[in-house]
Amino acid sequence: MVETINRLLKTTKVLQQELGREPSTAELAERMEVSEDKIEEIRRISQDTTSIDSPLGDEGDGTIMDTIADTTVMLPEEEAYKKGLDFDADILVFMLGSNDAKPYNWKGIDAFEEDYENLLNSYLENNTDLEVYLCTPATAFDDDVEASESSFDIQPSIVEEIAEFVREYAQEKGYKLIDINNLTEGRSDLISSDLIHPNKEGALEIAKEVAKNIKK
Repeated sequence: MVETINRLLKTTKVLQQELGREPSTAELAERMEVSEDKIEEIRRISQDTTSIDSPLGDEGDGTIMDTIADTTVMLPEEEAYKKGLDFDADILVFMLGSNDAKPYNWKGIDAFEEDYENLLNSYLENNTDLEVYLCTPATAFDDDVEASESSFDIQPSIVEEIAEFVREYAQEKGYKLIDINNLTEGRSDLISSDLIHPNKEGALEIAKEVAKNIKK
């Protein structure tokens, strides 16, 4: 339902720009290809949903969003990450980006670079012989080209900014690059209906791309 609410908000913004006024329920229903009753239902649910920008407590010191943990900061506490550090690997295929492109995680490219480099270096500290491949994140699609956010609140423009950073970082540091972003650009047929995650064919194409680069 969160995605449906987001879609209604995006559609409302687009129609506001097109019409120069607030769109009617009928106009929204027609554009979204749903009934007017469905539009009203989405609105009721949206009004009952607490905004992440809502203030905490009576003093207004901070918002709910301030309590949402940064996934990049939490990663070192995860068991899978700890096991990865202990694994005596020959090759590291390193990809970050999509979750960092959410508004409540994105702190700017400088902060991302610091987190990216710290996390990458943590793998190299105990295994300096690792052969490193940096992957750009897959393209984030949106069913509304006018919108600024895709599914799961991921911002496509930030995903592209991260992809460009990874390309430049790989070149600067001398790491090998696997450009998944370029592979999936314009290929919505490789992405599932949520517009973010690869479908079966997409996962296969990405796996082939990784294997091709490693075998070079």
